[in-house]
Amino acid sequence: MSAMPIGRLPAFGWLPFLPVDLGNLGGGWLSGRMVRGGWTIASARQAVLAIGVVAMLAEIPAGLTSDTRLCVVLIALATFGYRAWGTMMLALPTICFHPRSCRDSPAPVPGWAEFCSPG
Repeated sequence: MSAMPIGRLPAFGWLPFLPVDLGNLGGGWLSGRMVRGGWTIASARQAVLAIGVVAMLAEIPAGLTSDTRLCVVLIALATFGYRAWGTMMLALPTICFHPRSCRDSPAPVPGWAEFCSPG
């Protein structure tokens, strides 16, 4: 990949950060839309996780291209996928632990014991 001139950085450098915000919102929106469409919560979140992983693969060709615009678009797609995936990962414990069953479940991570303890 050819180097981007410093003078062009302000024109393109901010672009990958917008998809990060859109990925945060889009991952949650898509999951909610799928649930309203009849998917189970777990299936909807797992589907968004899979979509995010596939989108993150755009980072591979981004490092191989010599076209600056294509590189920025691919990085933006990868960061969108990363944050959609990250949003679902933050929501994943709600699938794994039902509040009423936390006392009866072994805590897989030390922090969960305090989180799930009654009272």
